[in-house]
Amino acid sequence: MGETRSDSKLERPPLTLVLAEFRFARVALEGNGLAALKARLQPTFPDLQEGAAQQVRFGERGVTVELTPVLSWSTPDRGRFVHVEAERLIVATTRYPRFAGFAQHCLQVVEAVLDALRRAQPGERGGPGGPGGPGRPAHRRARRSAAPCRLSDSP
Repeated sequence: MGETRSDSKLERPPLTLVLAEFRFARVALEGNGLAALKARLQPTFPDLQEGAAQQVRFGERGVTVELTPVLSWSTPDRGRFVHVEAERLIVATTRYPRFAGFAQHCLQVVEAVLDALRRAQPGERGGPGGPGGPGRPAHRRARRSAAPCRLSDSP
């Protein structure tokens, strides 16, 4: 099957960096969850940098500034990276194939993060017996595949 104008890849694509940001409720990036996440992402993203960022929060108690962990994984050629903070996940690439390939890669990374957090927090958010676990309506539970997610090497 030949490529049509709509699905042919440009020789020099106009996109030089593509990223997706996913926001979620605050999670603790420590202990078993952090170890599980590092183990899950390391085969695909071997370069890990750990740091901290100041997070300014406005709330009932006024303005607070908190130091939060920041984790950034990248491929050796720096063509793809994953950035995780307590309330967000960023997946980016400079090797953008097409939207479908990038979207699939993003979903694999999101699933890896969710799986690591579920393993670390049984009985809490998303774990057995907690919110999203047994007793919650099926449409409110996080979707989870039966087979473990493998992060593909394609972008």
